[in-house]
Amino acid sequence: MNVLTTAICAVLFLSQAGFSQEQSTKHLGHIGIGIKLSSLGAGIETALPLFRYSNLRTSFNYFIYDRDLGDAGFGYRGELNFRSIQASYDWYPFRSGFRVSPTALVYNGTGVHAALVVPGGHTFSITKNTYESDPSDPINGAARMSFRKVAPGLTFGWGNLLSRHHRISFPVEFGFVFEGSPTVSLNMNGSGCDPKGRGCSSLSSNPSAVSSIHSEQAKIAREVTFLRFYPIISIGVGYRF
Repeated sequence: MNVLTTAICAVLFLSQAGFSQEQSTKHLGHIGIGIKLSSLGAGIETALPLFRYSNLRTSFNYFIYDRDLGDAGFGYRGELNFRSIQASYDWYPFRSGFRVSPTALVYNGTGVHAALVVPGGHTFSITKNTYESDPSDPINGAARMSFRKVAPGLTFGWGNLLSRHHRISFPVEFGFVFEGSPTVSLNMNGSGCDPKGRGCSSLSSNPSAVSSIHSEQAKIAREVTFLRFYPIISIGVGYRF
């Protein structure tokens, strides 16, 4: 984290120092607006000039996907949310369409929520234990995955919303943001019965069930650590006013 932040700050400082004397009054009067599709969702972005060869670009990204799933009596409802506000410093080192952009999700509301319902009389397994959902107190639960609210990153791209030569542009961008390892939570409520008829008990009062739930939560957390570096890929179209 420290290395990444230092690198971004260094690029930002050098770019500002190199072009601080190259302000163009005419260029500073422009504003660019664009729409895009990216791995962060659909987005609307605006760009304002800072110096002759650098801009400040902000975007709002949003996408929601949910789906009902069912298998052998299990009921699932999963929802994926992409919500973020992104700020980028676009530096054009070669005075062309290529840019280097230290960036940050100044608000990162991306997350996953899944609800689980096991109808009474149906069996389910968690880690190595199998239970039957108690008809008088069916099993239900929820799993969540969330990320840090602020995430720095670095992207590269082509195209300029504030191009001095064309009013319409088609920007392309790729890079990453560092979100850190996701926070995962798994909760299950209700009562489970021994499939062999040895009785039922609340999951929260069953040490074996509690241990299994914690183990499953830790397993999921390990499996999603690769998301700490989240890729950014986007294409869009913009217009300069």
